[in-house]
Amino acid sequence: MNDFTRSKALMRCVSPIWSFMARRFHTLSFRTVRIVAVFSLCLGACPSCMVPPPEVQEEENLPPWVDWTVTFPASDDLIFERFVDSRQEFRIEDAVFDPEGDSIDIVWYWESDNDPPTPIFGDQTMEMSPCDIRSLANSAKGSAFSVKVLVSDGALTWTGDPDAPLPVRVEEGHQVSKRIWLVTLLGECPQ
Repeated sequence: MNDFTRSKALMRCVSPIWSFMARRFHTLSFRTVRIVAVFSLCLGACPSCMVPPPEVQEEENLPPWVDWTVTFPASDDLIFERFVDSRQEFRIEDAVFDPEGDSIDIVWYWESDNDPPTPIFGDQTMEMSPCDIRSLANSAKGSAFSVKVLVSDGALTWTGDPDAPLPVRVEEGHQVSKRIWLVTLLGECPQ
């Protein structure tokens, strides 16, 4: 489109406004009416001359994060002495934060070299007794297993697939953060 055609199209939009303004405000100067007409044009008085609004981009959903220093136990490596009614509590209470303030879905599980990922029920607090889990109760002194918690602001669905990077399916568009404790077993569980 050349300059002549462009100015002709602009005049088609401005002329009706200008004529209306001139008749309506005959006491205003020509310059004032022309400024008002152009200003009206810029505000969208003529739909064929409007500029489309800028494209709105959707913000990326950020994953929640776990502050390891606030979790309990704070240490990554634990020694668990097995005896009657011995239990270990794990907590992420006050340690999980989602940047957008979304609700959090939590999955706890444990696994070892000899055992596939196994879910453990819990929310922000989980308690377990290795003596209640047959393979851990029969493990040799010094053997280890890991306790893991996954948090996401999307839905987590347990799959238990030992070959997958995570034993859960994560809702599309969401990510997972995790906290891991390595637990070394000492002592023996009572028979």
